[in-house]
Amino acid sequence: DIQFIAGKIATQEEFFHTFDQLYQGDKQIVLTSDRPPQEILNLEDRLVSRFQSGMVVDIQPPDLELRMAILNKARDEANKKVSNEMIAYIAQKIEGNIRRLEGAFIKVIAYCENMNREISEALIDEALSDMSQAGAKKITIESVLKVVAENYRLSVNDFKSKKRSANIAFPRQIAMYLCRALVDAPVTKIGAELGGRDHSTVLHGTSKIEDMMDKDLSFRNEIEKIIQKIKN
Repeated sequence: DIQFIAGKIATQEEFFHTFDQLYQGDKQIVLTSDRPPQEILNLEDRLVSRFQSGMVVDIQPPDLELRMAILNKARDEANKKVSNEMIAYIAQKIEGNIRRLEGAFIKVIAYCENMNREISEALIDEALSDMSQAGAKKITIESVLKVVAENYRLSVNDFKSKKRSANIAFPRQIAMYLCRALVDAPVTKIGAELGGRDHSTVLHGTSKIEDMMDKDLSFRNEIEKIIQKIKN
């Protein structure tokens, strides 16, 4: 997210020297941004020049092969027994970003475990019936915030406020996670809708919820129920 140093003169100066030191030491440098270097406003020309001297790549949504690789990784990390055929079937049904794929995988696992049945194409269809591309309900950041706020008897304004008490901060992190999982919006947009919070705050909140879901099945089920409310 190198675009965040735009307009920050001191930060750009420090980064320029750090970049040069790494470059002169033959180090590999990988940067990400939501736009090409030349389109980042208020970025020094010398930095734009250095960024353009390397390979600039436009990253597109994952194709079928990559979606299968992502799901295979999720399966291995979760230590779940899912056949390659079922992995391929999920990958064919779900397109979009990595979080959408991982969310679909978690949903299938939870659904089949709750049903106490082995994963099959029919069960995958049932579990992911509300995630199909055609006719899917449009989910927005605002709709996510509204449902999460109602679930925890809060208001959307509580999420947008500077309040940091646990009864507000924790549901706010859940909202961050669900926005990233369900809404096709950049982290900066999500942070802006949550009272102008920066991208690192959103990433931290998302990571915390993901860790809790991995370790606590009841909490994961709670999140799944909220997801159903959002989609319905």
